[in-house]
Amino acid sequence: MPAANRLGAEGQGLKIALTTLNTGRLSIPGLCVGSGRWSLKIAREWSNARVQWGRPVGMHEAVGKKVAFIAASAFALDAVFELCAEMADAGQKDVRIEAALAKLWCTEISCRIADELVQIRGGRGFETADSLEARGERAVPAEQQLRDLRINRIFEGPRRS
Repeated sequence: MPAANRLGAEGQGLKIALTTLNTGRLSIPGLCVGSGRWSLKIAREWSNARVQWGRPVGMHEAVGKKVAFIAASAFALDAVFELCAEMADAGQKDVRIEAALAKLWCTEISCRIADELVQIRGGRGFETADSLEARGERAVPAEQQLRDLRINRIFEGPRRS
């Protein structure tokens, strides 16, 4: 390649290429934060509204633990993303490793959160939003979220940098 067409100095191509992944590797954790917050909202609403054995399902220990896991994990997703984004915005250091780790952890946890939400909603969690709506119920796309989140573990390069 002619020197006039290079981005950066000779031998710096890989570093430049990996650095450009930071934007994507930080935007995906941001998406995971939104997903976690939405899942928490739906889990709380459902666990208070759905009654089983005379009590809201959220009052039963098994479901309560799942809601607590979703809540704690959603807040942790937010913290990891905010810290990593602040480090990137400060521009004081190369955040390739931090961005890759944030992407890895946030995508794994958001998938676990979505799986727990589907479990909390039971059969309705596995049912499509269109099917729920056709039966006159609130169209909650929990199963779609679980499927859609999976690609985030693949986007923006492999897990290791």
